Amino acid sequence: MTLVYFRSPHRPEALNERFEAEFNLADIVFLEQAYGDFYRTAKTFYDQLSYQGYSSFDITDKNFDEFQRKRVSFIRNSKKQIEVERSPITKREADMSFNLMFYSLLDFGQGNFKEACDLKMRSAKLSALENRLRDKKIAEQLELLQKNNRDKNILALMGGSHEFQINLYKRGIKVRQKFPYEPYIFSFDDQLERTIRFGREPTKELVAKSFVGNIISSYLKGQGVKVPHYLEKEIEITDELTYEEIVSLSNHLSKNISITHDNRLEVSVDWLEKKGFVISM
Repeated sequence: MTLVYFRSPHRPEALNERFEAEFNLADIVFLEQAYGDFYRTAKTFYDQLSYQGYSSFDITDKNFDEFQRKRVSFIRNSKKQIEVERSPITKREADMSFNLMFYSLLDFGQGNFKEACDLKMRSAKLSALENRLRDKKIAEQLELLQKNNRDKNILALMGGSHEFQINLYKRGIKVRQKFPYEPYIFSFDDQLERTIRFGREPTKELVAKSFVGNIISSYLKGQGVKVPHYLEKEIEITDELTYEEIVSLSNHLSKNISITHDNRLEVSVDWLEKKGFVISM
């Protein structure tokens, strides 16, 4: 039978008709769970949701983002066997890379460009290490799952940054990759982490472009633009910016960001549009 990796950004629109077709064919659905601390809770929650349609855990739609709500809607009453990642990473460990990224964005907006890039590199390196460890464990779980269920179709719904299939290929296990849209587009943040993960040293330009890519995608998502369109725009515009221009944007933000509310995205978009870029879609 088959093992399918549905490679999906964490956006509700990515769970489209392509995903639905793979979900309907699957006997077993494997879900990522980034924090190992919550494995037992997540496993029980999804088991109850699949077979009973509800869970005894006090978790409601208000606890989930739009992507999680849509994922839950597929699982509810599906009567499918749900398996959950046994992540070796704790929430506290995962928060470290997120916090480094958050502070890098703050430094970028305050004109501390060198410090921002240093923090972004530390965040990307830590995130790459975490995903490498997670993927090793995911591959072990899926190998055992397939060995014990050779007559069943397995669907692994995972974020696009995962590369566990490489571990499985090395063990002679075939994995079919499926995508919500083609060609699949990696953001500049994704490209930065992947560059590190595959043993290459990121250029200073790639680190700088990851800040602008983040700004453009965040702004367009806030405007209701769907994947992959905001990623296409992120790549289109950011590719044209030079390193020096991105440094200039950081300095511009340090002089124009409001001290009473976060208008970083609006100020950045205004700066880009004055340079002739069309952001709105």
